[in-house]
Amino acid sequence: MGDWPVIVVRAGEAQITQYEGSTERLLLGPDRGSPDLVVRTYSCDPGFTTGIHRHTADSVAVITSGTAVFAWGIELENEMELTVGDWLYIGKDVPHEERTPSDVGVEMIVVLNDGGGTSITDPQTERTHRRSDRKRAGVTISVPARLRTELHDVDIRPVRFVRERS
Repeated sequence: MGDWPVIVVRAGEAQITQYEGSTERLLLGPDRGSPDLVVRTYSCDPGFTTGIHRHTADSVAVITSGTAVFAWGIELENEMELTVGDWLYIGKDVPHEERTPSDVGVEMIVVLNDGGGTSITDPQTERTHRRSDRKRAGVTISVPARLRTELHDVDIRPVRFVRERS
């Protein structure tokens, strides 16, 4: 097969990690032959939340089944609902949280650069995001031109804003 950098991950070959409320399937990463990209799938139960965290790498996610709510910002002041076919770009070091509605789970594919970077939970930010008086404001996620170019043949639908909570 030569020295071409090609990796095939067949069905059933993913490295599976079970967490409370979610399952992670690691397909590619530094320990699986891909030094720069990490590719995972996640299956999350209804009512699941990641808690606020950030990554030291850029990431892209696509929803393949179900619904997720994505919130970001220092106080998670921005929020969007994502459904099947929606794509999301998250810049490195952006504080964020993913969660599922109480009646619907989600499945998604997540790709991170820089060997996956590191996931960091910030206790100060976590306390801030749990304040009951925080406001929600919808903003548009801006996808860098280089990413739009690479995904030019993918049908990317606009994402709906989630209504402000009282």
